[in-house]
Amino acid sequence: MWSHSDPDGTVADAGWTQTLAATVAWVSSVAPLDALSFVDAPLLVENESGQRLCEKQVGQRYWRWQMSAHSSNRSSPHLAGVRLREHLEQEGWTYSDGLDGPTRGGRIVSECYPNTTIVGAEALGYADERPRYKHAPKRITASAYRPMRARVCDELIRRVGGLRDADPPLDLRSHEGTRQLVEEPSPLGPETL
Repeated sequence: MWSHSDPDGTVADAGWTQTLAATVAWVSSVAPLDALSFVDAPLLVENESGQRLCEKQVGQRYWRWQMSAHSSNRSSPHLAGVRLREHLEQEGWTYSDGLDGPTRGGRIVSECYPNTTIVGAEALGYADERPRYKHAPKRITASAYRPMRARVCDELIRRVGGLRDADPPLDLRSHEGTRQLVEEPSPLGPETL
């Protein structure tokens, strides 16, 4: 799922892409000349083995929520984010790790960790625990977990839907695709796992 929103929180576009070319084409078509794009995937992977420092730091800083990041290295088979960054750079985007502070303009692409944002955003109210929507707890079957996962997803969407008046705002009801997330319950079928 990808989305694009305006500064007032209006979701300007949202949907799905399934290929690298389609994703690059969509990002390039909706992004203004000054844009910041966050990608939930490793974008810069220079280590031959082990974990990147940022992945280690996620585990160190978010252990109380039982969070960690998957290890990424050059031998990992899951480096589509790196290829996405490389293609976006060919389209004029610049990668930023954020260490130099806020950018001054241009098309910038950065890596993000949505789970850390979910627990780190005070407005979402996950100060004590993270939402358990990713993996079934041990000793619970997939069929028993589906309704639990749907409830947790629906609650997270409800909370994000409440950011309409936040700073910065996000109005999920402003676009048909994201409004559907708010108004329809999460599916219970096996395709959701």
